[in-house]
Amino acid sequence: MRSPSGSAGERHFAPALVHALVLNPKLPRRLLRQEGKKSPMQLRLVPMLSTLGLLALAAGCSSPECTTASDCGPGKRCEAEKCVPAATEGCSPACADPTPVCDAKANTCVTCTPAEGCPAGQVCDVDSEGGACVTCVEDSHCSGAAPVCDEAVHACVTCIAQRGCPSDQECDTTVPGGLCIGCLDDGECPAQSPICDEASASCVVCNDDRGCQAKQVCDRSQSVGRCVDCSIDADCPEAAPLCDPASRTCVVCTKDEGCAGETPHCAAGRACVECVESAHCTADPAKPFCTAGGSCVSTDPGPTSAQIAAVRAAADGTDLSLPVWEAVVTYVRPAVGEDPAGFFVQAERAGPALFVAEDPATFVPEVVPGARVSFTVDALTTVERMRRVSQISNYSQSGVGEAVSGFVQELSTASDLVSALDSYESELVSLTGRLGPFTDGGVAHLAATLATSGLSVSGLKLRVPESLRAELDLTEGCSVTHTAGPMWRHRATAQPMAFSASDLGAITCPGPKVLLAESASLEQVVVAFDRVLDLSSVLPDGSQFTFDNGLTATAATVDGKEVTLTTSSQTPDATYTVTVANTVRDSKGTPVSSTANSAQFTAQYPQARLLINEVNPNIPTSRDLLEFLVVSAGTTKQLKVVAQASSSTTLATFPDVAMQAGDLIVLHLNPGADSPSASERQSKSESTAALAFPDAWDFVGGSAGLSFSHRVLLVKTATGEVQDAVVFVNSDLAGTAPAGFPAAVAAMQNAGHWSPADCGGAECSYTSSPTVLDIAVEWKDVGNQRGSSLSRVSGQDTNSNTDWVLNLTGSSFGAANP
Repeated sequence: MRSPSGSAGERHFAPALVHALVLNPKLPRRLLRQEGKKSPMQLRLVPMLSTLGLLALAAGCSSPECTTASDCGPGKRCEAEKCVPAATEGCSPACADPTPVCDAKANTCVTCTPAEGCPAGQVCDVDSEGGACVTCVEDSHCSGAAPVCDEAVHACVTCIAQRGCPSDQECDTTVPGGLCIGCLDDGECPAQSPICDEASASCVVCNDDRGCQAKQVCDRSQSVGRCVDCSIDADCPEAAPLCDPASRTCVVCTKDEGCAGETPHCAAGRACVECVESAHCTADPAKPFCTAGGSCVSTDPGPTSAQIAAVRAAADGTDLSLPVWEAVVTYVRPAVGEDPAGFFVQAERAGPALFVAEDPATFVPEVVPGARVSFTVDALTTVERMRRVSQISNYSQSGVGEAVSGFVQELSTASDLVSALDSYESELVSLTGRLGPFTDGGVAHLAATLATSGLSVSGLKLRVPESLRAELDLTEGCSVTHTAGPMWRHRATAQPMAFSASDLGAITCPGPKVLLAESASLEQVVVAFDRVLDLSSVLPDGSQFTFDNGLTATAATVDGKEVTLTTSSQTPDATYTVTVANTVRDSKGTPVSSTANSAQFTAQYPQARLLINEVNPNIPTSRDLLEFLVVSAGTTKQLKVVAQASSSTTLATFPDVAMQAGDLIVLHLNPGADSPSASERQSKSESTAALAFPDAWDFVGGSAGLSFSHRVLLVKTATGEVQDAVVFVNSDLAGTAPAGFPAAVAAMQNAGHWSPADCGGAECSYTSSPTVLDIAVEWKDVGNQRGSSLSRVSGQDTNSNTDWVLNLTGSSFGAANP
């Protein structure tokens, strides 16, 4: 907790701090942090208390207990001039949070070692005392838009000093994460500053002409520019008519203008209030105290802060009965994923604060932001190091309408958000920074590192629901202003949270990048981007998309992040490059990146269509044969042959071979020494094996045979589309018939791949009329030689058993069926 100001606070504060400093001379100076300047009393205390700490330590000095191990008894060693138990293998007692890992070499509990202790995406900094999980310790841990490790803060950045930039550029370290500047055209600029400003020959975020969204202007007071809401009052809307010269945002008021009457004072530009400090509360002697919400009240908020601090300091448990009086509700959050609905309370802007994990809608009157509430804390728990009030009673509300904006702390320049996270937890904060890549943030949430002007480390992340990230199209490289939201946490990671678009102000993102292009057919190409496109910026004639090798686009349609192009005829297996014009823009009006506006693709050979044409499931040692007829030219790439009954077995996955209509494919299952050893890819005569078929393509399957039982045989594409299906049975089957076979047949009937559609109006079964066996192709008499088979009647495909005939003495594998 941060102590309230005033001499009385100093008198109570000083004895406790003297005692604490005597015990711990390195007590963080954050305990002395006040809003604004320290009081004279505090300034006097700092050197005085440091001296007291040294005197106390000196008073406790005595001669050393030991200088070497020989000075200690058996089983002990000398450490820091004291005899301590000798180290044994392993750590005892067992290691626990916050040092859960045993360093086997030193027999010491640490945060991490190079081998364990850090989550995915982090590494262990072994040079830090006890180890620390960080984003990087060397450049090899970084990649993409931030390839350089800043060893000072262990963060991946674009550049630092002279590292990370081309020889003709230099690193601007005033920009969070660094920025390489120096250019001749946009093509030389990175995604974070995609515009080459001709006047300065430098890469910038924006200039007077380009780079900012509609209703924004470019502030060139920074070297690379920044998109802001305003530069003069005329840029602002009626609801917030003044331009704050410091933040360049449109505000309701400034310190000097915009407020009058009963609310003459401006609270952080967000609202006109009765007061911003107690000195303003002179109109009513009964209300001498100013709240963070800008109201003059009779109750000093200091005791409420002390109550909140007492709750935060209490051990987890139930039946606590800890009071909190006259606190202000600063934020109400919804339930998302595994996170509960709840509300946050504070009494003063500098905290402390609490999260109450009970649904605000269940209270009467309902909990709303700006309400002044009192309650008793009955139960407290800690979840991932965050204190949560899990049950309250005696809830009451004494008023509403407190200006929540007065509680917002603007912390973009703060450098202790992670190291002093305990003192910021649950407080209402505002931050501006640049987003890193989004990663998993818990169920239904995503989180991205947030590099601010004060901090650029992996321990600070903006956490948002997945739906909000999609709604706002937030991606790596976007600069955002988190206008107001609670400071959530996950263990040691600070996570300012936003739940709605209103929690985030100005959002500026790099131009959309072309991720890839794929040929969907010989007359269709799909171009994928990393951001949602503005539908109106893409011309329907496709003229903004150009190709090499004579290919042209004739039409374009947009679906979110994808554009589907209709093209002139592509040459199968030919490679093309598609380039996108910068008139294509994302949903925020930013043009396509000049450095990532093209992609290569290979023209997709169409998928061949096959019919099951001939079969023998009864050849000794399961050397079974299947023949397929190519009815439509194309590639066999990733076509699968599947057998179904109670379960599904993939017998073969075909290679990428271009076929012509009328070609035959013979599949050799469980091939033997005389069978082809590999599938033919170049020609039908490629294999010289004795059992190869010279006029057909010989493909090799797996070791499983067809199984001389009831089976549904299918040809399927990689996406699961069924090209052909045939139902086979062995009515002389010994043993139990496969229970799942009727259901497999019904699935093909329902999909239109087998007839009749049912058995007497009901689903086919072993007892229906007709039975499932009656409607199938009978293969019990096929024989066990390659010279016999069941074959499809040439040119017939009615999806029924009438398509098939038995050939006992004249199979036609590798040749046209009779």
